[in-house]
Amino acid sequence: MAHVPPRPPPPNLRVVVEAALNVTFLNTQSGRDAVLMMLRPELAANIPRLSTTRMDLMSIVSTCAHYGALAELVDAIRFYADETTAMAHLDAVIIRQLPPAG
Repeated sequence: MAHVPPRPPPPNLRVVVEAALNVTFLNTQSGRDAVLMMLRPELAANIPRLSTTRMDLMSIVSTCAHYGALAELVDAIRFYADETTAMAHLDAVIIRQLPPAG
């Protein structure tokens, strides 16, 4: 049987969600909807939407993490929040959560 390398640990989603909550426009349903419209349709279609901001963001972040699409999510958020302090913090959090390239 071939050796299968261990999967990297899942990202600390709570930290990512906390950082995303500081991005002002993500605190509105329309802001989160705008971000999802920028994701691949097959990804966005698989994200369960929930009634509260925190729960909805957890669903969005965890689904994107499951599909290996955290970078895609952050790129979509950056389109609307580029050059804000909250976006710089979210970028730093995401960089720590993504597995190293190589």
